[in-house]
Amino acid sequence: MDKIIAYIAKAFRDYMKEQNYSEVAICGLDECFCVGATAKGAVKNGVKVVMIENCIGRRFPDANVQRMREGLRALGIKYITEGKDWHAEYFCKVFLDILCIRLHKGIGRAGRY
Repeated sequence: MDKIIAYIAKAFRDYMKEQNYSEVAICGLDECFCVGATAKGAVKNGVKVVMIENCIGRRFPDANVQRMREGLRALGIKYITEGKDWHAEYFCKVFLDILCIRLHKGIGRAGRY
């Protein structure tokens, strides 16, 4: 089975480097799929990653989520809680900036390895 990998688009990686983003906070809809893949892709590209635990959805059983989290933590990824460790207002601005660039340039789509 092919793995869908985020962070595969060269234009997106180049944009992140141009903007000097050396750390990202990630949230999303499916921790065991696109969210986890994005985190792994970021680490592979030398970016420090924090996952906003209470802003990540899941559709897989808890056992799968725990295995994914163990693997991500082994890569040095930390989990934080929005509102306690970090505040979403800043994240939303950065996220919207990145989303606008992605939509405008058509970059950052998931690819297949």
